[in-house]
Amino acid sequence: MPSQIGHNNPPKDRKINYKSVSLHKITVKDLTRCAEHITYVKNCFRLLNGKKPIKQVSIPYVIEVMLTQYILNELNPSYQDNGRSIYEQTFHSLLRTSKSKKGLKLKGEKTDEE
Repeated sequence: MPSQIGHNNPPKDRKINYKSVSLHKITVKDLTRCAEHITYVKNCFRLLNGKKPIKQVSIPYVIEVMLTQYILNELNPSYQDNGRSIYEQTFHSLLRTSKSKKGLKLKGEKTDEE
């Protein structure tokens, strides 16, 4: 699998909607380490459930797991019950304040009154 990462000729058996990406060698090593860790975790649960262990998970699977974790940990908590992003609302509020006559007062910024 590492020989197929970072190439310009995708494998012939690749699914239609999949895309190729070029990765730095260090990134491939890190993804391989993550793949080993995910494999150990999956195999522990597989053995506890009476199933055979797997050899290794694929790099695309590792990327999907990492993306899912990022979405769950970083993006979802920032959304309120009404479905709007806290950061988006704060940005628009700050933008409105900065366009007002008084302007946006930043911490440590000197004002005309001082």
